[in-house]
Amino acid sequence: MRHKTKTSRIILTLAILGFFIWFGGSVIRTTVAYDLFEPGTALTMKSYYSDMQKMETVRLFAISAVYTDIAYGVALISSIILCAYWRRYLKKRGWLFMAFVLVFITAPIELVLIYLDMELNLGMYFGNELIKFTDKVINNYFMFRFTKMAIPSTMSFLAFVTAIIFVVWRPLDKSRKEYEPNEWDDDVNDGEVENEA
Repeated sequence: MRHKTKTSRIILTLAILGFFIWFGGSVIRTTVAYDLFEPGTALTMKSYYSDMQKMETVRLFAISAVYTDIAYGVALISSIILCAYWRRYLKKRGWLFMAFVLVFITAPIELVLIYLDMELNLGMYFGNELIKFTDKVINNYFMFRFTKMAIPSTMSFLAFVTAIIFVVWRPLDKSRKEYEPNEWDDDVNDGEVENEA
């Protein structure tokens, strides 16, 4: 399977960068948001945080969504294009097929989370009044994310980690032989041809 064309390299680069930014950003955002809750509890708020401190945490969480959500959108679109571009290789390379499947089946969950991020930002920064932590906007979009959407978002995150493992270890590859050069980089074959010449 080759990716030496300029177009495929650009799309692959966009997909990798997008997923890296989204993955790392999601970890950081989740860490920031969970700082509001007591460790080891069922989302019990820290009593010693003032309303202003809570809102600063929510604002940091909301602003960072701009970077992670855009990165995920770019990565998802790039993955769809790559899937169409490499569709003839999916049958023999099960690892690639499973990686695409895991990315696509979790996309609806991530799109719902992006919607919650958008509504949270719109409610906080485009409203006519100052938002407090007890306001409806925070409950409907921020708290909802960490209560009703906690399990789906965790499963989506683990599915993406599994997709990475598939890409690294490449199981279910029917095209493997006893010796097979790395098809992602054909420089070895090119070198052999030059030596024979």
